Formats: sequence, C-alpha cells, structure tokens
Amino acid sequence: MNRIVQSLVLGVSALTVSQPLHAKRFPPKPVAPIQLQGVEYSVPHGNQMGFEVATDIKSKTILWAKQIYTVWIEPSLEQDVQCVYITGIKSKGSKLLVTNEKGFEYELDLNTLTVRTLKGGAVLRQQPQ
Repeated sequence: MNRIVQSLVLGVSALTVSQPLHAKRFPPKPVAPIQLQGVEYSVPHGNQMGFEVATDIKSKTILWAKQIYTVWIEPSLEQDVQCVYITGIKSKGSKLLVTNEKGFEYELDLNTLTVRTLKGGAVLRQQPQ
C-alpha cells in the first residue's frame, strides 16, 4: 500500500513540476512618448489603464494625468485578461489621438483636457461568459 501511495505522490509531483507557469497575457508593449512645446505626453502601464500623463520636460514635474477611458473589472473574472491598455498616441495639432488594444480611438484636447470618443466606448467592460 505504501508503494502505491508513493507512486501516486511522485506522479502528481512530476505533473505539477513539469507544467510551466504562464500568465494569462503578456505585459503591454511600451508606448513611445510624444514631446510637444516642452511637455512630454506618456502612457503609464500597470494599474493605470487608459491614462495619459503630461510631464514638464525641464523640471520633470507631472503637470496632469487624464483618464481617457475606464476599464470596469468584473470581480468574478481574472483581472489580467480584462485589462485594456493604450497602444498608441499621435499628435494632431492641439489634440492627442489615443488608440487602445481593442482598436478604440479617442481624442484628447490638450487645451481643455476633454476627451471625445471617436470609435468604441468610454467604459470598457468584459462580459461574463
């Protein structure tokens, strides 16, 4: 009986050790910042999904952080698979065009800090299956 138990324990141990540990998704790719008139516009990743940050280039002082869109996280689902990060920013006059992983597009007016949704939604939500 002891040999059967030992064999089972060793078999289960071998299975768990041989299974690689994977995150559900890769981290988002960094987004190149844009510099305009002494201000650097960048995209922080991590817990701040959907944010744009303006930093004074000379003093390195953060001038403002603006949420472009909101990601509503369903608590009963895994958080990492619900994340939607910004993938690109472009300047267009006094506005920034922002794109995220879902292909949604937003326009941030740098004078008024108002956001206009061009494509997609302002609140992103993963639907339970």
